[in-house]
Amino acid sequence: MNQKLKIGDENYPQILQEISDPPELLFYRGNLDALNYKYAIAVVGTRRCSEYGREATRAITKELARAGITIISGLARGIDTVAHETALESGAPTIAILGSPLGDKEIYPQQNVGLAHKIIEAFCSRKYRIVGNDSTIRVSSVILPFLRGTLRSNRTNTFF
Repeated sequence: MNQKLKIGDENYPQILQEISDPPELLFYRGNLDALNYKYAIAVVGTRRCSEYGREATRAITKELARAGITIISGLARGIDTVAHETALESGAPTIAILGSPLGDKEIYPQQNVGLAHKIIEAFCSRKYRIVGNDSTIRVSSVILPFLRGTLRSNRTNTFF
């Protein structure tokens, strides 16, 4: 079931209240407690990744998962998908921050609807949409590695 919170609501995540421009609305499915992680890292990268990019993402995400770090990404094709899948395979919490509606018919890309369901089912239904995209992913984590993008990948402006 989709739910929403407004900034200022009692359950609005503390980490988002601490940023300069927090999302005014937070739409989510599942357990909101997943945003109360101790350590998290956002993994972002290109949608059209190379095999090297996939392997590097798997290796890095697997080690982070072993260390008990929550993996945050955007459920997009490419690097995001690899990061979420590797986190799930490693038994680590993973949070999907989407810029699209939460219904199965609206999730983009459609090929990741099954992955979205796996995220929901794996950790007490921990799947979220926050109004926003890379900037929200960036401020939701402590470290933001960038995995292999090109100048045309629109990923050159992700860092502060």
